[in-house]
Amino acid sequence: FAAALSEQSSAATPKPRGSDWMQLLPGMAGVERGLCHDIAAHLAQYDAQVIEMRRLDASGRRAEAHRHFENLLGPARQAWQALNPRLTVPVFLLVEVALRTLAWLDCRMAEPPANALVAPASRVTSLLDAGRWPLGHWLAEVQAASDCPNLAALSQYLDRRDATLHGRSIRHALLKDWSTSTRVLMPQLALKPVLRGVLLSAQAERLEGRYYVARLFTFLCDLVRSGTEGEAPTWTEVQSQIKSRYTEVHRLELARTSAPA
Repeated sequence: FAAALSEQSSAATPKPRGSDWMQLLPGMAGVERGLCHDIAAHLAQYDAQVIEMRRLDASGRRAEAHRHFENLLGPARQAWQALNPRLTVPVFLLVEVALRTLAWLDCRMAEPPANALVAPASRVTSLLDAGRWPLGHWLAEVQAASDCPNLAALSQYLDRRDATLHGRSIRHALLKDWSTSTRVLMPQLALKPVLRGVLLSAQAERLEGRYYVARLFTFLCDLVRSGTEGEAPTWTEVQSQIKSRYTEVHRLELARTSAPA
């Protein structure tokens, strides 16, 4: 906690008193409440608590600020210390909040069967399975939904369906680059063309949502690697760390939302 405050206070420019999320909400007042509004409100709550911690610390009430910090994050700091002890505090905070927000959405949008005896598992954790990067897993799902055995076949299929990006065919080499996210990250503009081969609209809609989750996981993996002091861990190690933490965060969120009022 002390490291978090010292890193925040050592910035060259002062932090704003408010937050982008808190400033966004009043502008959404006339809009019918929906998912976007609820996401903004959820993130604004985190911002409000961080601002309160800074206020307490600035007024000399560091003990209260520390209790606020512990109440907000619970065992998260210890969990990340075990997973990646060299991860810097600002990055740990950002990744933790992102995973908690995703778990909140994951549980909110789950539809467990009536009288289910087993709690529904996360619908997105498989994007972090070992063997492929998140967008690689996503493209494998697109392959299956397009009835293609591999990326080469998917490229040929998309060509037959006149799917293009910037007026060019989506070649096999480009799909391979996207699947590893090493040289180039699959852009949002490619989403609709790549999904053109998915014939069932419900499947295409589901895959569209999962693309954004895969992009988020990719960003968080890159963030953890760059935010680790000293030699950066491998992508495989970081992906495993995020999967481990997200699995626990999802379990806790599911228990919270399933608890009787």
